[in-house]
Order: sequence, then C-alpha cells, then structure tokens
Amino acid sequence: MPRINGSNLEEHRRRTMNALLDSAETIMREEGDAALTPTNVSRGAGIARNSIYRYVKDMKDLRHQLMARRMPQWIDALEDGLSGITDPAQIVTLWVKINLEQFILQGHDWMTKMPLSDAEFYSSEELWKQHNNTKNENGTETTGGTDDKEQASDERDNAEQWYKDAAATDIFCGHRYDASADQSLEPQQPSLHQRLRAPIVAAWKELHPANPQVGIALTEGVVSNGMRLLSGKEQAKESRSAIISDISRSIRAIVDELREN
Repeated sequence: MPRINGSNLEEHRRRTMNALLDSAETIMREEGDAALTPTNVSRGAGIARNSIYRYVKDMKDLRHQLMARRMPQWIDALEDGLSGITDPAQIVTLWVKINLEQFILQGHDWMTKMPLSDAEFYSSEELWKQHNNTKNENGTETTGGTDDKEQASDERDNAEQWYKDAAATDIFCGHRYDASADQSLEPQQPSLHQRLRAPIVAAWKELHPANPQVGIALTEGVVSNGMRLLSGKEQAKESRSAIISDISRSIRAIVDELREN
C-alpha cells in the first residue's frame, strides 16, 4: 500500500491527482496523445501503474479531467469579454475572437489534439495502436499488461456504438465533444461545456430563431478550423493576428447572411 505523504487521505488524494494531471499535460505538450498511456502517466506522477485507476475511471476520464482543469480560466476570460454586450451579432463575433485569442494566449494547442469522445479516439490509427500487439526486437509479438488488454477488449467491443453516439455530439476545439462526460463541478450548476456555448446558443436563438442550430454549428466550426490554422508552428505573431482578423470578418458575414431581423 502506498505511503500517505499528505496530512490526511484527502490531501494525499488531491496531491496525487494533481501529479497525474501534471504528468498527463506534460505528455500531451511534449509527445502528443499517442503517448498518453496509463504506464507513462503513472510513471510521470511517481505512482504505481495500477494505482492510476484509484483516481480516474479510464484514460478518457483523465482526458476530461485535464480539460476541466484548464477550461475554467478560458471560460472566465470569455465571460469577462462578453460582459455587458447585448447585441447578438456582436456576441457571436466576439465569442469567436476571444476563443481564438485564448487559444493563443494560453498555449493550448495540445487541447485540440486530445480526443474527448470514444469515437474520435478510435478514429486515430496512431492511438489505436496503443491497444494492438507490438513486436519486440526478435520479431515475436508482445502485448501490454493484462489490464491494458482487458480494457482494450472491452473498448473495442463497444467501438461501433461509440461511433454512432458520437455522431450527435458537439464539435469544439477541433474535436467531437462527449457532453455526457462533461459534468458540472457543483450540483445544479451548468457544465463547463454549457457555460462555453451559452452565449452563442442564446445569440443564435435571437438571430435565427427558425433554426439556431445552423448558426451555432457554423460558429463552432469556424472556431475549430481557426484553431487549426493558428496551431501551425510557423505562424508568426503578425500572421496569427491577421488570421483572427480575417476570421472575425468572416463570422460577421455569416451572421449578416443568416439573421432574420
């Protein structure tokens, strides 16, 4: 049994969870999601591999907790920037601009590459290899630990249903968002995803009441693709500013085209 190194069990759990999230974020920033495995994360956190499941249900749960750790600051900046704005067209335009600016300021390129839904995880050939046999130097097949194999088997059995379920999920930050795993930190409070989308949901209901989902989907798509453009390492600061400016004009044109009043 691991030694409790905090003043009590709750403190120990908090520290260990933070260590796991620190390890996971470092891996995402330096190596990418393909390296985000239970073995690598637990090694970086300094705990036994099997102990990771005392803190997260699975790796998808870890990804969601990692997103939840970073999103509140982003959302606070968004809500502050939109405070006092009542014109729905301006809300949509600013929502896009602020999200793209936060993407740059907070250095969260790695977040766009982190799959949050099961279907997206399995759509990546590189990630799928995490659950397949690998060959050692002698050419014989070796596999991960028993836990890895059992988890992979369970997940693969359900992959087809996951693809179907994900077809109805929202898209933001460059990937499908599994809203079922996005729970509020406080009962009766909106989830992070709901807080993020609330401004444009309300704005498009006012701008295009006949079918607000069209405007919402287009707005989120503009942001997601804008993030892909901004994530290029070759993009200079001036180039990124120009991209945001062009995208802001584009979303305003979409608003002007779709608005019903």
